[in-house]
Amino acid sequence: MNAERTLLLAGCILFMSIDVGAKADDIGCTSPQYVSIGSEGVITCSFRSFYCLLWYSSPDVFHSEVVLTMVGSVKSGPGYLSGEFDIYPNGSLIIYNVSLEDEGTFTAIILETPTSDVIRYVVDVIIIAPTLSRLPLILECGNESRICFRILPAHSAVSCKIQDARPAVPLSWMIRTNSGDRNVSSSFSVTNGTYPFYTSVVTTSALFTYSSILALLVCKADSVSGLLEINESLILIQNGDEALSSVASMMTYVERGRTLVLNCTDRNFSYFSWQVKKPLETIFSNILFAVFVEGNLQSHIEDHDYRLHSEGTLFIDDVSVGNEGTYRFISSNGMEDVRLQYDVTVFGYCQIIPLQRSMDVRVKITVFWRWNRRGI
Repeated sequence: MNAERTLLLAGCILFMSIDVGAKADDIGCTSPQYVSIGSEGVITCSFRSFYCLLWYSSPDVFHSEVVLTMVGSVKSGPGYLSGEFDIYPNGSLIIYNVSLEDEGTFTAIILETPTSDVIRYVVDVIIIAPTLSRLPLILECGNESRICFRILPAHSAVSCKIQDARPAVPLSWMIRTNSGDRNVSSSFSVTNGTYPFYTSVVTTSALFTYSSILALLVCKADSVSGLLEINESLILIQNGDEALSSVASMMTYVERGRTLVLNCTDRNFSYFSWQVKKPLETIFSNILFAVFVEGNLQSHIEDHDYRLHSEGTLFIDDVSVGNEGTYRFISSNGMEDVRLQYDVTVFGYCQIIPLQRSMDVRVKITVFWRWNRRGI
């Protein structure tokens, strides 16, 4: 401590004090702190009245050169004279043009009075280089989609990444349930990207740990402030290995031109999917899926012929024969799945229109069938 005092006094040429007006609970520096490359950065601190303040760009103040000295309102030091560094009255250090060389440990040495103990603050400074990604990218979703729906075999692996970011962004997979997000086993790795960036990847194959048919996996990024716009992406996965043919269908008839309403009886869902299989098709195709995100239902509808009620009910306006088929509703709260199935048949009425021709002895009856599906 005596050596630090000697070092500090040697740097304090003028003998003044300054009251920076800091509150007692705001005194000092937090660590780590983040600054963006290529911009002005501030190592934020707040000190009480001090006799002298020295900043070093190293944890070893005995074997490194002081960057900046402040005594009263007088500033000096090689970093200040070169224009690279400056200081606010409260002691915060300004880095005018942040570069990779500024990443490391900075040390502030303070004497509040000529006879007080030396106070040392150590701050780890981490350089942020913003990534081009707005959010974690789920490879199975592609592009910049935050939410997608996929039908995958039960033991498939799904991956999520943040490419070319600094610092490396920790990623994790979670399964969302109505009682909160639950951890799943996954593997995480960081590789060197385009210098000076890093690429983070997390992979899991534990898709149906808590439910058997439908699961909502969340890729979460533990990123520093300002690095990403959105810190999580989601993928709704249906188990492609699960046989759903055993579900009993409810026969539903609707008149052509009317509105078809398919209700869901389950209200305890966190996410769901509506699917259809047309009469000549062998597999179901997705109509829409919906997920509750931050308390709001976000739906993604493949065809604008369909409408969705907030409670999951499906509407089809102006029904035609092309809307016939088997409709399937699958929902989950993350722990339990619900399945419903409807066989939809469209019917139409025929009209008999008598046409009387002038000069004829008898009336001729012409029959027009407005719609004919299976014959009469």
